[in-house]
Amino acid sequence: MDKFEMSTRDLPKLLDGAGFGIVENVGGAKGLKKFVSAVKKGEGEKFAHLFKGREEILENFDITKMGQGDINPKFKKMIKYYKDVYEFGEPRRPLREVGQKKQPGTHEVLTINAYLKDFEPKIWRKFQVPQKKSVAELGYMLMIMFEMTPEHEFRFLHEITMKDMNRFLDSVRDEMKNCIKTPEDLGIKSRTFFTVRPPDCDYFDDDEEEGDKLANEYEMGSVMTWGNATFEYDFGDGWEIALELECVENMEKSLKELPRVLDGEGFGIVGSVGGVMGLEKFVKAVKKGKGRDFENFKEWFEALGKDIADFDMSKMDKDDLNFRLKKLVRVYRECYEHDLCPTKKSIDLIERKYMK
Repeated sequence: MDKFEMSTRDLPKLLDGAGFGIVENVGGAKGLKKFVSAVKKGEGEKFAHLFKGREEILENFDITKMGQGDINPKFKKMIKYYKDVYEFGEPRRPLREVGQKKQPGTHEVLTINAYLKDFEPKIWRKFQVPQKKSVAELGYMLMIMFEMTPEHEFRFLHEITMKDMNRFLDSVRDEMKNCIKTPEDLGIKSRTFFTVRPPDCDYFDDDEEEGDKLANEYEMGSVMTWGNATFEYDFGDGWEIALELECVENMEKSLKELPRVLDGEGFGIVGSVGGVMGLEKFVKAVKKGKGRDFENFKEWFEALGKDIADFDMSKMDKDDLNFRLKKLVRVYRECYEHDLCPTKKSIDLIERKYMK
């Protein structure tokens, strides 16, 4: 075994070889011989049904050709694709797109303002996200932006208020107004919950309201239809994030640039501190820097391997949040939708070990 001075980014790497490989669904090695023979005789159309939508491959097929130059640029991405299929049951992108550079296109982009309810000074985020993302993914983004870890239940409350109804009624004809008094008159529920449950999990069954929807089955436009919603996290501590839709725009933008935080203030929540009231008590104790409460919080931080002296409730690092949105949405999705525990690498990301 040789040792090389080489970045792992350069590996794996195909060095040499011969021959194209297999052709699926031709019937094994014997079928491959028949296929090659037919192509050589110009009778490849017998196998055209195997190349539907990819006829150019059949026309230019060469069993002796090995695509070294074609394989190496997308080797890692193909391995990730196969890993997704075999370990998680679904790929993030169709195989035909693997290795292809995404081109900017026109997408419906939501600009949303979100803030922590009932807390001052205000902790808020302004961010953009593609409308085609699921309601569940909106939840994961909010959790990342407000420093929430993937260890508690959450849901969205889509509530149509009288203010929403009055705004809607202003846009309809006068003769219709007398017929519409409530959202139910339009066939719309005034309150709808969007929840997330791991596969085969019946934890929520006793508490669910009839008609609740699974957040991973609906696009986020479903929860922002009337321009506002509430995100509820950790039903014990009772954290609530208010969402207000600022605008929906058609943007020519690569999806790699989204989601992204545009602005905001404040650190976020402190998990397991006891909700908004506990957070107020925590902030007051840290600001005072002494007393029984401060010592208790200091001891708690030390048990978590953190230094309370480094904590700054007013700090919001936009660049770091955008980095975390790119890295962690997938981790949160695996926790909630596939019931998978985060890897050590993912936990280190969540805990910001990369900053130490």
